[in-house]
Amino acid sequence: MQKLFEEYDDVIAFTDGSTSAGNPGTGGAGVAFYGRTRSNAKRNKNIPMSESDTESEVDSDADVDVEQDNKFTFLFGAQIHLGICSNNYAEYMGLIMAQLTFALLRRQKVSI
Repeated sequence: MQKLFEEYDDVIAFTDGSTSAGNPGTGGAGVAFYGRTRSNAKRNKNIPMSESDTESEVDSDADVDVEQDNKFTFLFGAQIHLGICSNNYAEYMGLIMAQLTFALLRRQKVSI
């Protein structure tokens, strides 16, 4: 999994936690990781971008707006069932899951 993170310049974690049927209640937490590389932001201009492009020549010298094409890619997600807990505890556990993952993979620059 560490190699997966090394491929990306930026990795962002989105976290959430919640309880059902009241507070406290049955709770759960989750985290989703997304990555972005600056080098992958430049799309291959020789590949047609739509079916209409196959009928005409694709301009390989066209400028590409890197900011517009700088998209994040879903890497992986994780979730945990917490049993009976408070909503605050569930939210906090989502954050802890992200922090532990970043720490285990020795990621220096993190965004949560």
